[in-house]
Amino acid sequence: MVIERLVKPDSHLYRVISKLFTSLNFIEKFEIVSWFAPWTIMVAGMAAKAGTNDRYTFWEFSNWERGSISIIILIIVMILFKINQYTLLLDKDNFSIKSQWISRCVLFFICWMLGWGIKDILSGIGWFFCYLPMIFGIILPYIIKTDDKNLLTFRKQIGFSSCVLFIFSCLFGWLLDDPILATASTVMFPFTMILAITSHHRHVQRSHIYPLFIIIGFVIARQGWFIFPSLFLFYILRFYNYFIYKKVSPGFAVDQ
Repeated sequence: MVIERLVKPDSHLYRVISKLFTSLNFIEKFEIVSWFAPWTIMVAGMAAKAGTNDRYTFWEFSNWERGSISIIILIIVMILFKINQYTLLLDKDNFSIKSQWISRCVLFFICWMLGWGIKDILSGIGWFFCYLPMIFGIILPYIIKTDDKNLLTFRKQIGFSSCVLFIFSCLFGWLLDDPILATASTVMFPFTMILAITSHHRHVQRSHIYPLFIIIGFVIARQGWFIFPSLFLFYILRFYNYFIYKKVSPGFAVDQ
């Protein structure tokens, strides 16, 4: 990141700017980094709906107003979610609790239908369930913490589970003739397969980073306007983490 080279942690300017960023502690309080997921599910719904009308829809900007309103709605939903002490991600303690899975399915469905719209709702519901394996395939690896070295067996189970989910979503994408679902699932598959068969923590980091940003890239290809809120959130988080914790995150590099 350019700012990392221009403003060093030991400089006076860094200390001044870091004081300004301390007022943005709501970024952590409301887990803003988790907002990528609901936003992307919503835009995936928009992209899928556009694809049913024209399979070759590309770099579309006409829906940016509805998309922006949907993002605002999702921000409110996610804040309320956090206020009520819910979190988007599953963890090992609540992994087997059915209500935890159901609540997330409901949230993902709301996100999806905000993007799909009110026309042809039954088709939207069907497409949602075809995308759901991919959504959970992306989210499951987050159960594994990068600093936990005592969950190797559980890690392999999560990796293989995500692999199976991506295979199903790829199959559904092929059946639906949806290039985003089919291709994105195929591209994500190797990251979770490597997670399942290796033990180095950097592969956990890759499984956290790349699948999510792969699907973001694919939906942006159809809904081009989404690049702007995505980049805004991405860089706000990077600046915040750099000036508060002296680390550049989120990012595509992994620890060695």
